[in-house]
Amino acid sequence: MQIQAWVTPPAYTGVAPVFLKQDHQAVAVPAGARLTIDITGGDLGHAASVPDLLLDGARTPFTALDQSSFQIERTLGDSVRVGVARGGQPLAAWDISVIPDHAPVAWWTEPPGPSESGGRVRFPWSATDDYGITHLQAELHLTARPDAPSLVIVLPLPDGAPKSAHGIHPHDLIAHPWSGLNVTARLIAQDGSGQTGVSEAATFDLPERTFRNVIAKALVEMRKGLSLHPEDRDAALTALDGLMQQPELFGTDFGAFLNLSAIYYLMVRNDTASMVPEAQARMWDLALHMEEG
Repeated sequence: MQIQAWVTPPAYTGVAPVFLKQDHQAVAVPAGARLTIDITGGDLGHAASVPDLLLDGARTPFTALDQSSFQIERTLGDSVRVGVARGGQPLAAWDISVIPDHAPVAWWTEPPGPSESGGRVRFPWSATDDYGITHLQAELHLTARPDAPSLVIVLPLPDGAPKSAHGIHPHDLIAHPWSGLNVTARLIAQDGSGQTGVSEAATFDLPERTFRNVIAKALVEMRKGLSLHPEDRDAALTALDGLMQQPELFGTDFGAFLNLSAIYYLMVRNDTASMVPEAQARMWDLALHMEEG
């Protein structure tokens, strides 16, 4: 009779399979590893010939592959005493220690926030995991509206799934509807088993562009107001209507005036949630046009 037994760790760990031998009865493997035992030969033709797997005393019969071959597989979540018996007689035993797969850890190496030059935001990050980080992102929430959908920024990792990595990721958010507003940011790291680690929160104001044109400045303020209170559109409609009553501000730029009117009537006639980001995008484009020509 031949007994072949091995443990296959999850692929994401990068750990090679461990073969179990009678002269080395204690082994340690990662959590989630797959135990496989094959038995070939021995006493045939009787019910007692079907071997049993013993996990801390709990007995489970092997599956017969043919008259002389048997196999069983189990996923290991905890440390366990593994035994194999046949006809009541012990054939082999191992003590298998399961190494817990810890969640990744992520933290800010410096406070994130606007860079000293330009309109980008700096995200200085660091993260570690026992088997490797597979995904890292910064998740931003509008501090004044914590229940609003978050802004997710994927932070690039070195090739592969590094066990430890750090970096500074610059990201341009100058055109985002939250520019100029206070946000709360957290790092979220994920490992190969799907576990996540979350950093402490950091708050800062997103950078915003300075506009000098009167219409552009008004449009940007409306845009920020809609980010803070998307359900309250009266202030933006009143401001838009006020600009429409002053066509002289546009000079001969009839196209800009027409676009302003289009934003106003979009907000009047469309009360769906999707209207707000569309109106904000049009406000930004028109503000850039008024500022830059």
